[in-house]
Amino acid sequence: MIGNAVAKIQCLYKIPVHLVNSTNKTFKFKRGTAVARIGSILEENLVSFEKEIENANLEKEVETEVNVLPEHKEIVDTLLSKNRDVFALKDSELGHTETVKMEIETGNHEPIKLKPYRTPLHKRSIVNKAIDEMLEAGIIRRSKSSWCSPIVIVKKKDNSNRFCTDFRKLNNKTKSMIYPLPVIDDILAVLDKAKYMTSLDMKSGFWQVLMSDKDREKTAFGCFRGLYEYNVMPFGLQNSPAVFFAINGNRSRRVTFSR
Repeated sequence: MIGNAVAKIQCLYKIPVHLVNSTNKTFKFKRGTAVARIGSILEENLVSFEKEIENANLEKEVETEVNVLPEHKEIVDTLLSKNRDVFALKDSELGHTETVKMEIETGNHEPIKLKPYRTPLHKRSIVNKAIDEMLEAGIIRRSKSSWCSPIVIVKKKDNSNRFCTDFRKLNNKTKSMIYPLPVIDDILAVLDKAKYMTSLDMKSGFWQVLMSDKDREKTAFGCFRGLYEYNVMPFGLQNSPAVFFAINGNRSRRVTFSR
């Protein structure tokens, strides 16, 4: 009922102690009942993760939708702090898988060259911002490619704007990759008696897959700013979802259907 804790004595002979009742029963303690064992510790031996979290601009507290014991939340906070390197707060911090590189098989087709769509003046700031951020993060680079696809600005459900490359013509000339997805009934059967369910949301997951050097030129897009090409797997390619699922499927295959 009492988790391990470090307490700072604010008043002589008084130490704050948190008691947690994780049952449905009521417990009463008489005055003078021993509820814990204490020992002294030197302050210089304490390790604080709060400063590390602040420096990383991570949230100090883990938000939960259910009631969680304070000591359990502390375990999660500590775990997040120890593994700060796996969290990307901005696109320039994204890692890249070494498992595979994205390829675009177009056979002997001639390069596809499409004129850029006209970008309305009131949307040019959106395009400028997106391109500047992607250049800074290494997502794209300037190109001299013979290929060219146009870009479009699409409204998202939250009314914000999404920078998109229209790869439809390129996709028509691309050999399809098929990756079988798990059967829903199989997944539900495995979850039948599960006590814990964990979900993982990867930040800009497609951008963590590098483009094959020989196929980067095929991802080139044109706009009023000029011609650029992707260093990483972009959204909108026909085989991007299949490649992404294949990579993650291979990594999680041993645990996906284990109890």
